Amino acid sequence: MTLSEKINSDMITYMKNKDSFLFTGDTTEQVQEILVKKYGKKLKANYLQIPHHGLHLTKDFLQTVSPDTVFLNKDNQKMPAKVKKHIKWFKKSGIKYY
Repeated sequence: MTLSEKINSDMITYMKNKDSFLFTGDTTEQVQEILVKKYGKKLKANYLQIPHHGLHLTKDFLQTVSPDTVFLNKDNQKMPAKVKKHIKWFKKSGIKYY
């Protein structure tokens, strides 16, 4: 997948009763910054799928979405340092992660 394809990656929000899910696909940090500026608190979701196998995530995006639970699509045995940094953010913020 090229960078331009990742920039154009789809995001989906699903709402069921009082729960909201934000699926981010391969959204890059650059796109997250644009989304935070454009939509702000409208991005709020209870559950967040972390973009691109847990590699692409900005702290500002995480704080804006303010999820209770996040999902990483990554093999824990091969976790890069960047993903480990994100897990520290989750723990510090009291966010459950799977």
